[in-house]
Amino acid sequence: FEVLEHDGVPWMAMEIVEGASLRSLLSNKRPLRLEDTLRYADGLLDALRTAHLNQILHRDVNPSNILIGRDGRARLSDFGLAQAIAGGADVIEGSEATTLEGGVEKGAGTRGYMSPEQVLGKPLDVRSDLFSFGVVLYEMCTGRGAFGDIGSGEWLDALLNQEPRPVSDFNPKLPRECQDIVNKALSKRRFQRYQSANEMLLDIRAVRRKLESESGPITSPIAGRGTPRRWWLTGALGGAGVLFAMAGFWFVAAGSRGPPVPPKLKPHQVTTHPGWEGEPAISPDGSMIAYASDEGGGLDIWVADVGGGGSLRLTDDPGVDRDPTWFPDGTEVAFVSDRSGVPSLWKVPKLGGEAVMLVENALNPAVSRDGLWIAFTTPRSNCKLRVAVASLENPQDVIVLTETNQGFWDHENPTWSPDGETLSFSDFRDLFLVPVDGSAPPTRLTTAHAMDRNPVWSADGEWIYFSSTREATDALWRVRPSDGTTQRVTLGTGPEREPSLDWGGQRLAYSTFSADWDITLLDRATGDSMVIPGDRVDDSPTIAPDGSHLVFVSNRSGSYDLWRQSLEGAKLSGPATRLTDLAGDVATPAYSRDGHWLAFFRVLNGQRDIWILDSKGGVPRRITEESAFDIHPSFSPDGGRIVFVSERGGSQGLWIVPVADGLPTDEPVKLDAPGADCAMFPRWSPDGRHVAYISNLEAWIVDVEEPSEARPVTLGARAMQVEWEADGETLLVSGTWGGDRIILRRLVLATGRLEDLRPPIDFGNSDGYGLFDVSSNGQVLAHLSNVKRGNIWYADLDPGTP
Repeated sequence: FEVLEHDGVPWMAMEIVEGASLRSLLSNKRPLRLEDTLRYADGLLDALRTAHLNQILHRDVNPSNILIGRDGRARLSDFGLAQAIAGGADVIEGSEATTLEGGVEKGAGTRGYMSPEQVLGKPLDVRSDLFSFGVVLYEMCTGRGAFGDIGSGEWLDALLNQEPRPVSDFNPKLPRECQDIVNKALSKRRFQRYQSANEMLLDIRAVRRKLESESGPITSPIAGRGTPRRWWLTGALGGAGVLFAMAGFWFVAAGSRGPPVPPKLKPHQVTTHPGWEGEPAISPDGSMIAYASDEGGGLDIWVADVGGGGSLRLTDDPGVDRDPTWFPDGTEVAFVSDRSGVPSLWKVPKLGGEAVMLVENALNPAVSRDGLWIAFTTPRSNCKLRVAVASLENPQDVIVLTETNQGFWDHENPTWSPDGETLSFSDFRDLFLVPVDGSAPPTRLTTAHAMDRNPVWSADGEWIYFSSTREATDALWRVRPSDGTTQRVTLGTGPEREPSLDWGGQRLAYSTFSADWDITLLDRATGDSMVIPGDRVDDSPTIAPDGSHLVFVSNRSGSYDLWRQSLEGAKLSGPATRLTDLAGDVATPAYSRDGHWLAFFRVLNGQRDIWILDSKGGVPRRITEESAFDIHPSFSPDGGRIVFVSERGGSQGLWIVPVADGLPTDEPVKLDAPGADCAMFPRWSPDGRHVAYISNLEAWIVDVEEPSEARPVTLGARAMQVEWEADGETLLVSGTWGGDRIILRRLVLATGRLEDLRPPIDFGNSDGYGLFDVSSNGQVLAHLSNVKRGNIWYADLDPGTP
């Protein structure tokens, strides 16, 4: 938007696009929704048309160079390889040729998305960009590359000599017109392709008009929003134009005074089990990787030799075993297990044997390099995890290094610096450093407002590698503790998470962890169920008391908003509509008993407060304004009170605020109940006398008039959420119940008897949240289901780079 020079230093002002790259949206290998595909295609072709009319060829159209903003608009970015069509001619000569397989030369571009003439180094024209866009369109329609795996040797032959499989083979519901558009764009002979971006754009818009006439308008997720929030959000090509104009300066500047180059990776896949394998820990010498896996049915610790061969199962216990780490001599593996009833640290020989407990009531183990100390996390009085250390000679003598007012939510994943003097750890979003001797409080290392997790130090202590959701994808990054410099290490196409480095700094292990979070609707009378379709995160379901609607949280529009879905029994009726469009994110909606109001909490700039919204839509109203967080609201049966969780006064607890007509009528009052210092997800009983809640992984009940008599009603549930049934005499409780999956069970309060439901309700892996809701008549149940997948990889770090 502006190029200037100040005090001899050149500056550029460019658009910040808050959202995700198209590559990250396609990383799950699934087709996009048709309406999204057509909307993105419309905007991108309009951008190409503008570029071509201004005599500019992009030459690198691929999903990584397409940014999808939170406003739902697609932007064509990265004009670093663009060239002007000299003198307004229709073609330009290929340049910057390099060698491909078989001695074939190509022009610059991205493998897998170049046109045949670009690969062969022939003169290019606008139809080359349109071929590249055709490859992108094919991938949006199918979730697959048009010419197969770009990492294989067959890719070049497929591009030059074979036709791609019809998109209908992978997406049979796609309109025939879309197949025709893709076929024409991917013609190997240029004269058979679209001759201009405008010609292709007209065909795309014709398909959109046809679908609108059949099913209603296909609009942007923010249609009707009005004026953009930032004055500098301009057209699809605006930011890219600056990138093109300054491409020469950028490469000169980067070459002369840019940051250190991240290491080059040579990845190798270690495991191929179709389920989940994650939490890798590479041995100090880099020869073996310990990891957690559900391959054997339960969650156990396994080891694999990076040189190949089968994996060895180290543990085989009915409990959950996970999160391994190595001792310095490589002979033993420490891990977390709940086999004793509470998650604790254990160790086992690297080739299997009897497990021995190290530290009780602890998670996230990390052994110091001298083998004398172990760092871990342990729950404190407010139930939040905090970083601690203990001598392996006297592991019962625990020294806690972090406190409740340092960082947000839990402290996790401590890792030792090579000199043993400092620990790095993560809170809810950022990385921190804390001296092991306790001489100073923790200091924040990252502040990107992304999910920075799983830190691990490099061998020389210069860098900390970590996984992050920066740039709207899951990838590995590294940060330099000395000055805060950050660099991206992987592309996030795996996605890549949970890094682990050997102690020589030559080998990096990681997982390609992914999880599908979906809402399942169940008709409890018939047992019929269905998953709400979508390729984004949907969670926190709540059902209208009369069963007519489901409200849930989703990031379909970029940020997390409330969405409303009409129901006919346990089946969907029509499309979902968005209820909120607020800065920040929202979470855990709850209906009032009359169905008129929705309460939820909103996250904005780190603040969490309770809000109320008319369930049919409208302007949300803020109910609480305390600086401490307020979360997890639930209406009383008469709608006159809301119980919620808050950290007011410095400790977590249950609070009640009176409300009327969507507004508070008095100040909140604390419900002084035993066990409420760890309370989560309170739910009011049908008669209004009691509140059930989760605390210390058990279900509790408190009498609102006699809060001192609060009591736990489960034992060993590892409970996650509770809901009352209509009779007020039974509770539905989600928990793992000593296993590695989340199961819903019924608790009869009068007798304490637990009953398994028929049909069984399985929420999926134990890493889920166990969130659910049930209609007032008990017929329809909505729950969050989690399917977790992932494999273990390692990469040799190029010794020629830092």
